[in-house]
Amino acid sequence: MSTNHHTITAKIAATTLAAMLLTASLAGCGNTVEGERTTHDGGAAGTTTAAITTRPQTPPVEADPHVHQLGDWAITAEMSCTQNRLLECSCACGYVEKAVVPTEGHQMKDGVCTECGRTESQGLRFVEVEGGYELAGIGACKDQVNLIVPAYHNGKPVVGLADDLFALTEMRLNSITLPETLIYIGKNVLSQCFDLTYVVIPDGVIRIGEGAFNGCAELQSVSLSASVAEIGVDAFGGCYNLRSITVDESNPTYFAAGNCLIKRSTKTLVQGCHGSVIPDDGSVNVIGENAFSFDGVIEQLTVPGSILSISAEAFMISDVQSVKISDGVRSIGTKAFWHCRELRTVTLPASLEKIESEAFFYCKSLEYMIYEGTMEQWYRMEVAYDWAANGSEFTVYCTDGSFTVNNY
Repeated sequence: MSTNHHTITAKIAATTLAAMLLTASLAGCGNTVEGERTTHDGGAAGTTTAAITTRPQTPPVEADPHVHQLGDWAITAEMSCTQNRLLECSCACGYVEKAVVPTEGHQMKDGVCTECGRTESQGLRFVEVEGGYELAGIGACKDQVNLIVPAYHNGKPVVGLADDLFALTEMRLNSITLPETLIYIGKNVLSQCFDLTYVVIPDGVIRIGEGAFNGCAELQSVSLSASVAEIGVDAFGGCYNLRSITVDESNPTYFAAGNCLIKRSTKTLVQGCHGSVIPDDGSVNVIGENAFSFDGVIEQLTVPGSILSISAEAFMISDVQSVKISDGVRSIGTKAFWHCRELRTVTLPASLEKIESEAFFYCKSLEYMIYEGTMEQWYRMEVAYDWAANGSEFTVYCTDGSFTVNNY
């Protein structure tokens, strides 16, 4: 809005619809009100523009979206000890769907793969720890593309991978085979190993550290064994090409459903990937931190009503274009949809109780939101003063009116 407009202070106290309509009438029916709005905690909301109407307004009617008609699957890469089987099918519009059949990796016995004859990598650097040895560095090893970690060193088992082991390395590591003696994988072990395509976590591994595989952009598949009991935050974040998540069915802590990794005890969706469908059967109540952040393929997102909360940064910097959050969801966390630059439309349920700081910050393509409650319900909701700042305005359509958010 032009700075030449007369600026008044609109104190929208979020009590009754009548109070809001009174404020609107002071500005003149159909005109806009610009200034400071008081938030629920009393803090200044920043400069906003709220066009408050006395009659319902409806969002634009959009054409039915194109439905892809996919052909038959074709194999583009065959499976081997170091390669997943890759498949593709396409639509006449040019859209290509990809899928992965995970490899089981090398099948090691007495230091030799029974499938291809490869032997364990030599020259790696180890340090002695309680219970055996920890892999601590590449040392003099020349296997810097397809690494096979030995099960034993100096007669003792290799039980762990050290923190930051191969993080930001210049190695062109395509695959790593982990021994069955392994118990833990440290923090940021393979972070930013851009060429890594798959990982098989052997039975016996209990803990996977924070950020262990973060930023492995070419990682296609993750297979977790029954023993995995702890997965750190963002362990598989930023894996743009992740297409398959599988978990041994006998794992008591985690399971996979709809191509999502889920923690049983908290009903938290820990990690999603290409082709993920959020379960709506009550097995998931929380979408965890960074679960879909940096995801480059989500276009149309539906969050089912069985979800109670969307955690901080859950969909941060993803390419999602349209979001429908179903009735039942109560809260949207800090930076949940931060910097989703392709996001155009959002539907929010009347069940929503809280929208936290920067939840929709820098969503520069956002055109409108549909809120399935009344204007009064919206202003009674706990909404952070900086919940949205986009560099452009968008409209929020309620069931009985609408207002414009113009927050720079």
